[in-house]
Amino acid sequence: MTELTVRLAGPDDVSALAALIRQQDAHYCEGDPGADRAERAVRRWIAADGALGRFAIAYAGGVAAGFAAFAIVHPGEDLSGLVFMKDLFVTETDRGRGTGKAIMRFLSAFCVENGICRIDFPTDLTHAEAQTFYRWLGAKRLKQAGYHRLTGDALLALAIDKA
Repeated sequence: MTELTVRLAGPDDVSALAALIRQQDAHYCEGDPGADRAERAVRRWIAADGALGRFAIAYAGGVAAGFAAFAIVHPGEDLSGLVFMKDLFVTETDRGRGTGKAIMRFLSAFCVENGICRIDFPTDLTHAEAQTFYRWLGAKRLKQAGYHRLTGDALLALAIDKA
């Protein structure tokens, strides 16, 4: 069995994380930001030391296998904060090998070690594999939680107070 490790991404992980993000973009048909642009963005995010989000990165046999993008949000229940996971992505070759579970285990341990009460994350309700995976981990789908998005013209209008 290939050794699987998960850690918080740091400066040594910039190229690997940028490559994973490009694979994620290709998987979800969002295009390709290009290697240079992706590496510049990842370098900036990591240099901000959590202020612009954090990444857990998984390696299988020393090769980047997946990541989770997350942020710590406060106040949370009883002022403990929460982890908001924006993305969980595992490479096609590493799916079904425990990589996603290892990343979620890492995030869960991170929460416990830091007194954080929960992990919240959006999911595509039409993606049956993801729904099954998260239920298998013990996550509950919150029917009352809805996500909204501000983007494009609406975001600009609100930013310059024309909404």
